[in-house]
Amino acid sequence: MNKRANLYLNIFGAISFILTIVIITFSLRLETLSYHTPYYLRMLVTLLGFICGIIFISIESFLFILMKNKYRLIEIGYILIEILIAGLISSKVPFTFLIVLPILNIGRNLLRVSLVDKLYIPKEFNRYCKMFGIKIKDFPKKRTTTVKKKVIDISVTDTYNKKTTTKKKTASATSM
Repeated sequence: MNKRANLYLNIFGAISFILTIVIITFSLRLETLSYHTPYYLRMLVTLLGFICGIIFISIESFLFILMKNKYRLIEIGYILIEILIAGLISSKVPFTFLIVLPILNIGRNLLRVSLVDKLYIPKEFNRYCKMFGIKIKDFPKKRTTTVKKKVIDISVTDTYNKKTTTKKKTASATSM
């Protein structure tokens, strides 16, 4: 999978997840203050939370489709453990799942970004991009160049031991 696309999808997924939780809690707060807030404002906030939730679910399902089969099982296990941990902590301290779930989600996103080469099927993302006409350039590849240095080994004894021959130039004098 394209590393840049994976990074962007995980960032947008995390942002939409956090926005969903914040907007839903704000919407619930507006419901308790229903006498003071207009109806259209409550519906607008609820609709915005619903849209952010749909974006989060679509990104997660797309990334799940692109994964290899054995990593799909690990992903499902991680989500179940995430929910279990958030439930246990929330049973001890009320409403801490609003903090625990985004932190664990960001941790999962960081793992997916760092292990992009292992988790995803290599050509599956390219197939979807070709199908929908999407072009996303990957991060530029860093090329390593090796510089070969020539070592010139001149020893002092070699310069003294060389026989030098000199040729004398003969000049012929011609008079005019």
